[in-house]
Amino acid sequence: MSASEIISWEQFDSITDNGAPDFMDIYQDFLTATPDLFAAIQRALDSGDEKQLVSTAHQLKGSAANFGFVGVSECAAQIESEGKNGQFANAPTLFAEAKVAYDQAVLAVAAKYPQ
Repeated sequence: MSASEIISWEQFDSITDNGAPDFMDIYQDFLTATPDLFAAIQRALDSGDEKQLVSTAHQLKGSAANFGFVGVSECAAQIESEGKNGQFANAPTLFAEAKVAYDQAVLAVAAKYPQ
């Protein structure tokens, strides 16, 4: 996945006011909360809790989209959509792709906005 596919800089810069310190605090909150969402998805996958998987994928989709993490949001949206149709076979692969996209996006933000 290229950087243009993993993050929308237009969206990220819009929500963080081009990396303004006060707005980057909101981004830090996102970074703090996202591992909990990933852990909840992993638990849902491990336990076969389809309702929780769909619900948490929905939460991840929205929060990732807010920060322009397109790769994460698209994978989570697909988990949610397929799950609503009772299809869960692709969820583990999509989840793994979402985690990779998240790591890549975080690195891209750190490169553009070093702290």
